[in-house]
Amino acid sequence: MSKFINYMKEIGLTDLKKIHDYFMKISLETIVPFHVYMQNLAYEDWSISDYSPYSFAPSMSLSGFGGCAEYKCKINRATTFHKFAALYSDTVYFFVNSITNPHPINFIDNPKNEMKYREDLKNDFSLIFLYSDLIEYGIAKIIPPHFSVCPHCFSKLILDKKELSLLEPLINDYTEKAVISALNYIPSQNTGIVSINIPELFPDHPVYRTIEQSTKRNFFKNLKTFPVNITDKHFKNHIVKQCVLDNFVTTKFEAFISSSYRSKLITDKPFDQSLLGLSSNRITASLTPPVFNMPFLEGIQTETILKIRESEQHAFNEYRIAMDNATHAYIKATQTSEIEDIQNDIIYPAFIKLDSMFARTQKMKAISNIGSLLVTSATVTLGVMNSIIPQDVPSVITAVGGTEALLKYLMSVIERKSNTDNDIEKQDFYFLWKINQKK
Repeated sequence: MSKFINYMKEIGLTDLKKIHDYFMKISLETIVPFHVYMQNLAYEDWSISDYSPYSFAPSMSLSGFGGCAEYKCKINRATTFHKFAALYSDTVYFFVNSITNPHPINFIDNPKNEMKYREDLKNDFSLIFLYSDLIEYGIAKIIPPHFSVCPHCFSKLILDKKELSLLEPLINDYTEKAVISALNYIPSQNTGIVSINIPELFPDHPVYRTIEQSTKRNFFKNLKTFPVNITDKHFKNHIVKQCVLDNFVTTKFEAFISSSYRSKLITDKPFDQSLLGLSSNRITASLTPPVFNMPFLEGIQTETILKIRESEQHAFNEYRIAMDNATHAYIKATQTSEIEDIQNDIIYPAFIKLDSMFARTQKMKAISNIGSLLVTSATVTLGVMNSIIPQDVPSVITAVGGTEALLKYLMSVIERKSNTDNDIEKQDFYFLWKINQKK
């Protein structure tokens, strides 16, 4: 059990609305001591799991604890990663800034800082609530402040002229490709608002930034209409450079955290695979895992997945190994196919086989229609420390289907696992099949 989650339940933080009301309406005299107390509970909950190849440290953007600050965007990203973790992970380590950051709370009493403080806590505790079942099962772990550094302090250790010079080719490349639009200008504050579309840095959607300008040199002041695309290369380069530097620090920090806890970094940014191989000051050793697109079964509650994991641990491990083997087989084959092929060529035939085996075992009539397998995918790039597979390798959700060679490979694995047709629990995709029966 988790003392952290238990205390949230004890004081009534049991749904997103109650969490919102608590942090946006309760007095600071109550919130600040609560905040400090929860940091201490994170320390009491803390433990490092034994090494596992399925131990991950997701990027803060992927987990929702970083990246886009918009609340619904955070919830959506966390909901996706939540199911991925339940379906695939032994352990996930979360860096939650309001909990993990080791610096004491330095709250300045003014309306702007107070609102940001409240919003940050509301966002972080909303996501912690979404991940609470994984935390209680011991799968998700919040890194306490006693065992971390903050990104700002970390940046001072890694940013030097040599590192920055290595980033110049990326900055120039992204400057050419970036679509940056000026959306508004606020004369009284000498600031402009821009949207920045660089998929390599921001894969989900364009981001919005406020750009401060000096009185003598004000780019936005000369613009006559809004919105308008920015074509000035010097100004675009200035914006892109700051975005690259911010992402550079964040990614290197996340790689450092993942290696500290012997886990694999997971990120959805194509930029990261380029950046992590550029640094002259390597943080960690180099390994090369595959690009992995995890299929998610719609309509299945995470609680159901976790309960089946407990009762079918052997089948859970077999299923993960089968997915990994399919990935490596594809990479060797270097073939491409459509996303839907994972349903038609891999999962559907495996389910049909398992249905048939189950029917014979139970002496029941074979199920004629198991319905449409609903699959969505959230692309995650699995990187161990500072090395990620080249960008042009297609995703595994495409990889595992659509070729006769891969179908033959996977079905041969299924056949090999069983000495008899009715040895159902030894089939590689028995775990997914059993989850599908709960729909």
